Amino acid sequence: MRQLMLYLTQGLPGGTAVPVRKGTVYMPLPLAVNLEGNQVETEVRVTNDSAVSRAFSYSFVPGPSTGSAGQRRIRKVVRTVRPHATVLLGGVVRGRPGVLEIDADSHFAITSQLIGTTLEGVRHIGPVMPLVN
Repeated sequence: MRQLMLYLTQGLPGGTAVPVRKGTVYMPLPLAVNLEGNQVETEVRVTNDSAVSRAFSYSFVPGPSTGSAGQRRIRKVVRTVRPHATVLLGGVVRGRPGVLEIDADSHFAITSQLIGTTLEGVRHIGPVMPLVN
């Protein structure tokens, strides 16, 4: 448990609590880690602030791996979000480091942060992850 809290509370450069809006956003995703049975993953939230349903798209670009001549983008996914609703992109890239590319208009707020889950299922909120707009 102590290692989990230390991992979640260590500072990350460039993190901001302000959601990024409009355009294409790039989000580095570190490898999900397991600390003494506690799972630490990146949670990405996309919120539609408008009064109508809107769509956004995302794709995952895997990080460097051995034996690969080049990295290929994993297919682009389009999702529609109901008015004033939030979707989680959890599990999209589980277990693989890389960059998530999200293309959304100004009615969306995008945030990302580390979440740690203990063996008992207790969730601990970690630092906000950096976003590049």
